[in-house]
Amino acid sequence: LSFMNQRDPGLEVARELVRLSASDADRLDDARLLYGFLRVVEGAPAPGLRASDVRLLVDTVVLEMQRPTRDQADRDKLEDEFEHMARDLLTTHQEAAQALPDEVARKRALGEVAGGYVVYLDAFQRSAARVEVTENLAETYALLGDDLSAGRRYLELADLAAEPAARKKALLSALGHLQRALEAEGPREQVGRVVARAALRRAGVELLGGELDASSKRTVELAVAYTFFDEGRYDEAIDLLSALTHEFPRTEEGDTAAFLALDAYEAAGDWDGLIVAGQRLLAPNGPLTDAARAKVQPAVARAEAKKLDELALEASGEGGADVSVLERFAERYQGTNLGERALVDAFVAARAVGDNDALQRLGGRLVQQYPDSEQTSGIISSLARNAVANLDYEQAIAAFEKAAATEASDSAMLLVTAAELKDQLGDAAGATEVFKQALARAKNANARAQVAEHLAAHLEATGAAPNQVVALLGPLAGEAGPDVLATLGLAQVELGQADEAEKTFQGVLDGRVASSVEAKARAQYGNAEAMASIIASYAPDGSVESLNELVTLIEVAQQGYLNAARQGSAFIAATALARLGKMAQGAAAKLASLPMPAALGPDEAAAVKAALGTRAQELRELAESARTTCAEQGFRLSWFGPVVRGCLKGELPASMRLQHDAIRPRRGGARGDVAALRAKLAESPQDPAVLESVGAGLLDAGDPHVARLVLARATAAGGGAKATNLLGIAEYGVGNTEAALEAFARAAEAGLAAGRENMQRVFTELGLSDAAATAGERYAGAKDGGGRLLGGGR
Repeated sequence: LSFMNQRDPGLEVARELVRLSASDADRLDDARLLYGFLRVVEGAPAPGLRASDVRLLVDTVVLEMQRPTRDQADRDKLEDEFEHMARDLLTTHQEAAQALPDEVARKRALGEVAGGYVVYLDAFQRSAARVEVTENLAETYALLGDDLSAGRRYLELADLAAEPAARKKALLSALGHLQRALEAEGPREQVGRVVARAALRRAGVELLGGELDASSKRTVELAVAYTFFDEGRYDEAIDLLSALTHEFPRTEEGDTAAFLALDAYEAAGDWDGLIVAGQRLLAPNGPLTDAARAKVQPAVARAEAKKLDELALEASGEGGADVSVLERFAERYQGTNLGERALVDAFVAARAVGDNDALQRLGGRLVQQYPDSEQTSGIISSLARNAVANLDYEQAIAAFEKAAATEASDSAMLLVTAAELKDQLGDAAGATEVFKQALARAKNANARAQVAEHLAAHLEATGAAPNQVVALLGPLAGEAGPDVLATLGLAQVELGQADEAEKTFQGVLDGRVASSVEAKARAQYGNAEAMASIIASYAPDGSVESLNELVTLIEVAQQGYLNAARQGSAFIAATALARLGKMAQGAAAKLASLPMPAALGPDEAAAVKAALGTRAQELRELAESARTTCAEQGFRLSWFGPVVRGCLKGELPASMRLQHDAIRPRRGGARGDVAALRAKLAESPQDPAVLESVGAGLLDAGDPHVARLVLARATAAGGGAKATNLLGIAEYGVGNTEAALEAFARAAEAGLAAGRENMQRVFTELGLSDAAATAGERYAGAKDGGGRLLGGGR
């Protein structure tokens, strides 16, 4: 016992002794020794209690009390002894933790104490100190800022309290913490909120059934009413909050209830109800304080504006409006809200009838006369979209960025649009920077999640390095959707962060949030890659068990890749099959080169070696089968991404990173009379034939980037095989080979000979002569003439 009461490495030894000891008297002594090391000595640093230490003490006494040779008195004595030790450690370490100056260290220590208290309460349910320990645990959770857990423990304390005054005090504490848990900012964890609301209502109902002073009654009634608001049961919330406002006029709680009632009307979209309620609150004899009245007035004004919007929408006809009348009205009331509204209405009317000249004129006036208007962002955004329609993408990007620079509520998504336009023009680095700005401009968790979804797609499409993906998406994991988590998890796997990746993929696959087919497929693929990484680094220790474990790991990885391939994503299916082949090749080589365990006799060693050789051959056959199936995905689905093209060439990807063709940067603009093309498009912006003609003109002018965007609109609007073939030429011109081959295949399937010939030419240029021959055979029936050939032929 020379190490007792000393901060010494012997503490770890004591822990190991308890863990490893058999259930006997020696273990009891070892546990007592551990207790001695963990005791807080005045004037010395606390040894650092862990919740697992309390578990060691509890498990020791429980096992010993189960020994049949001990009588009940002995058992009771042991339980009392170890209960005292556990409680002594927890209470003294709680005091020591609270005294720590460093917040991080203090919270870490308090977290361990809280875990220890939980272990104690589960183990010593007959303890006379249960009330004291429960209160300590509730206080510890409160110090940790875990209001939900603190509130629930105070409720438990109320159930244990013998005196009505103590029960009431515990219920009030529970109510306060549970209300803070509901009102806390940050990600909204649904299960926790459901529990908090139910617990708060229980505490509130019981408190309201007893005697409360006026202040406490106001607090409790407001908290209970807030639970209905938080749950989205707005009608019930409005009834309770309105009653509270009039029951306790000109009080802080009454004012708060009024604000929440108006928020409930707004959340429900009941502008009529909000206006009526607001006017009643603002009446001369209303229940609000002067400060609250000042806040309610603008809320009512906003509701009236919203109602006006609804009425204006209902009253508008399909024939548009007289823009000149609205302009004259705007001139008469220039500088006022009415003048601004008239200009906005005129702008909307001009946009509805496609009057581009009026759109530009009115937009310019709005930005010049009302630069600080809330409408400025929307006006500039409309001008940007008009620029897109006129094929002026640089102007559109600049306009979107200018709109986002205003205090617009949708500024983040405007930047996302600008970033995606940069992507379309091949400026991947520029797009990434704009996405970063969009994240910075996102004003809440929902906006960040929206930006993150687009950013994740961009990072995958451009082949971003995994450390960049983790740096950008990692901080958003707590509020991001499944598609973002899937992309983040893949990057974590590639960086070797298997544990983090497993947690990330759990958010995609656990079913709590609906996940897309693509997200699930990526998560399953990532899990398979994590297992493949383990296989690659696995080094058997020379035992038969380790060989069996390696074989099992290989089988699990194989099933993981196949599971990913079955999710319904053609892209991930091909990638998973190719990587399955690569894993199988490596695993076969590993199995074939393994030394036999020294413990085996000659006959056993020969049998094991033969079995491993058989499995290695099966894996080699699996690798070839997976590659062949991957290659077949191309012609079966008309999709020829980089992985499928590699499989067609007999190659398997060395890296797990998802592969897409990169769009080459746009160099300059179109040559020639672009204005004529714009004018032609403006006359019939939805006509497939016009779109096809303009797209062909842009190809002739040397601008495949813009041509592909126009031709994509043509095919979406019902354009035929020639338009699809032109789209393939444009895609090939920007470096998007997979999209080009897909378009050529679709054109060939529709009977266009040029589609087949262009497809064969691309395969030939890629060194895939067998694929070119297969394309010729598959689409031999495509004989319609007239389509354009790569290189300018007709």
